[in-house]
Amino acid sequence: MDKCGRGRRKTKKQKPFVQVCLDKARLARSKGDYATAMEWCLCASQKGSGEAMGAIGSFYLCGLGVEQNFALAHEWLSKGASKKDGQALAHLGKMYIDGLGVLQNEQKAFECFLQSADKNNMDGLLGVIRCLQTGIGTQVDEQKAYFYCQKAAQLGNDWAQNEIGIAYYLGRFGKIYKDEKDKAGQPDYLYAEFWFNKSAEQGNADAMCNLATMYQNGFGRKKHVDEMLNLFTFDDRPVGQPNYQMALHWYQKAVEHGSESAKQKLATLQSQMKQHN
Repeated sequence: MDKCGRGRRKTKKQKPFVQVCLDKARLARSKGDYATAMEWCLCASQKGSGEAMGAIGSFYLCGLGVEQNFALAHEWLSKGASKKDGQALAHLGKMYIDGLGVLQNEQKAFECFLQSADKNNMDGLLGVIRCLQTGIGTQVDEQKAYFYCQKAAQLGNDWAQNEIGIAYYLGRFGKIYKDEKDKAGQPDYLYAEFWFNKSAEQGNADAMCNLATMYQNGFGRKKHVDEMLNLFTFDDRPVGQPNYQMALHWYQKAVEHGSESAKQKLATLQSQMKQHN
């Protein structure tokens, strides 16, 4: 065997120590063993892990495996935030927005949420959307709120997916038309249906109810998706003509998922169907 080591058996590359600690901490946390998770996070934090610092802060913030302590939560979350950890920034934003152990500071809360959202952290994204929609710590800005809402939707958040669907349905957040700018404020029912479907697939009852309403009002177009061929087949009814069977299907689904408003709408639809027949 030569000096270059040709012929040696390849050994599995070992994970860095910090990553091993974080993996063990996540596993322990998933099992509800917060004391063990804390130990592993402390080990990783000693090596400068912002994620570990943020996790320790969240344990103190929520009282997981330790006595709830807002002062220690703020200390550890601030350390994690200084390392630009998205979750630490989101939790720190929550502390400032609710005044948990610190003076309430909406501007600081918004800044923390914004930095967290830029890391694609879901809690940060939802925090930014809330601030932009209600003017907490910043000016109300519907356009920016929809920008972050779309990011959250694309990352799989069912609430955001439903919100984007509503925006398309009402024409608040139209498809970007390159050569037809006059259509930018008009409803886009296909995009609305697409996002309602995404949300409904995750069990969101509001999205199911919205889908049912689209079909009831004649704006639902997608009838079937062939996932193998990645093809859509569309309802051949004219736009504006109700599809009561699809509306019935989605109202029933929404009822199964606990929607009280769907119960009333389902009863109204069933009455309409009897009259129609």
